[in-house]
Amino acid sequence: MNYIKLTLLAAALLYLCPTANAQEFKFPKNEIELSKFSFGVSKDFGLIQGGIGITYRRMLSNHFALQAKATQTYIDLGGGEEGSRYLSGSLGLGATYFFKPTRKGLFVSAGLERNYLFDLTNSQNLRKSYSITTSLGFRADLGKNFYLLGGLDVNYNLTYKSVELKPSIGVGIRF
Repeated sequence: MNYIKLTLLAAALLYLCPTANAQEFKFPKNEIELSKFSFGVSKDFGLIQGGIGITYRRMLSNHFALQAKATQTYIDLGGGEEGSRYLSGSLGLGATYFFKPTRKGLFVSAGLERNYLFDLTNSQNLRKSYSITTSLGFRADLGKNFYLLGGLDVNYNLTYKSVELKPSIGVGIRF
């Protein structure tokens, strides 16, 4: 009788062992980050400007994601009564590649953006353009669902043939 029980137990273990995988830790597939606490240098104005943006990212695999982002920057050239104020921003779509499946450490991204520049002083559109953007960044986890990131964006404006560098820092949440 004991041999039958041991045989059945051994058969059950042999059946279950190949299908018993260790539980893999998985991150949520959606991310939102406030990532454009940026301070960029603009050749057009010769000043340092600050802004904020939001990015939504959808993971397609452990390494690859598609993203949509929007940025907004306020520029004040000062100078009292003769000073000028501008609002610039962009809407973009792109993709991100993470070198580690845990989505921390180095990452690269690329995309296409629609840019605008609005003159708040004279209430008129100054220009609209398209640019190709690339980024190199680094992410550090602050827990399972939160992370801190820093990076450098390099944007090439296709319309005006100019290059813009934008260092940025930000925080993100996974859900």
